[in-house]
Amino acid sequence: MTVPEFGGYFPSENNMDREQLSFYKTVEESLQKGQFIDVQGNIGYVFVYLYKLLGDWNEKGFESLYEYLLYISELYVAEKKLSDYCKFWAYDCLLGLEKYELYLDKTEPENPFGTITHQSNIRLNIQKHVGLEANPIDILLMAGGRKSKITSSNQGIYRDKINEVFSAYAEPLGGWFSVLDKWLRSHNLYEHHLLAGASINHPQLSFKVFAFYSNGHLDEIKSLSKDAENSVRDFLGVPKIGEGWVSETQLFRLLEQTFPQTNVIQHGHPAWLGLQHFDIWFPHWNVAVEYHGLQHFEPVDFFGGKEKFEDNVKRDKRKKDLARRHGIKLFIVTENDDPESVINEINSILAKRNILPPKIN
Repeated sequence: MTVPEFGGYFPSENNMDREQLSFYKTVEESLQKGQFIDVQGNIGYVFVYLYKLLGDWNEKGFESLYEYLLYISELYVAEKKLSDYCKFWAYDCLLGLEKYELYLDKTEPENPFGTITHQSNIRLNIQKHVGLEANPIDILLMAGGRKSKITSSNQGIYRDKINEVFSAYAEPLGGWFSVLDKWLRSHNLYEHHLLAGASINHPQLSFKVFAFYSNGHLDEIKSLSKDAENSVRDFLGVPKIGEGWVSETQLFRLLEQTFPQTNVIQHGHPAWLGLQHFDIWFPHWNVAVEYHGLQHFEPVDFFGGKEKFEDNVKRDKRKKDLARRHGIKLFIVTENDDPESVINEINSILAKRNILPPKIN
């Protein structure tokens, strides 16, 4: 069955032509029975029905709306926008029911990256209302969580370090709610409307909320997230943000963690390189990384002085020539290079790969 195209902002039956209205009646009948109906991407039909339900929130009751909205979010999980709205509204029903602890449990942030200012602000207000300590992840996401290869590859460790760093900062000052109280530019309280995004007469949260995000110290919060990332880097034995490399092994360890999808070899020996090796070798990607200390650029007595320096120059040239001849992208990294720049350059190579399946006769 072909579905008549239908969409728009705040769609309603008034926006439908005869064909769309006929199909909508089929959608409504199916959803009233709790049955999935394929709208072929035209989620406006489902939104029209949901707006009707939400508009009757006082009659339908938050309890039944909560269960049904979660059910619809699962039925239409392939339609991310629709599914996300259903979950958002369902969790607002928990607020309408004053089930605050359950709301906090259901809306726990999935990861510590990005910015979810208003949701984090509401979560913090609820934590304050029920007498809980402020969740450091919510403090961070209210300002904007930093994401890097290190933090995304080590999410669990990063969460732990955020909790450690943020708690250590706020505890001597009386906790995060005391800090926010001092930081706030305005201590005005605001009504918070539930079921936002639906064109209905909105219910309200049972208490007024602070706009914690207007505290004027968001950059200070972001700075704490950098401290947390540096703590992760210390834990993993890799350089801090913006610092140079201390050793080839640390560089290898970071690249191995950053690119877990492929084989990363320390001291790789492709046959055509003879007795030499690449410090770090990506055999499947034809990428090699060499870590060059000072002895590769000038004579250093500890490494054999002028004679050994000249040998290094010859070996480095041979390695570069062989790499070029065999189509290998060779990166030279020094202790002063930013680790993120190395990772970005490798990612830029991967972005250009276009591997097609073999042709079928």
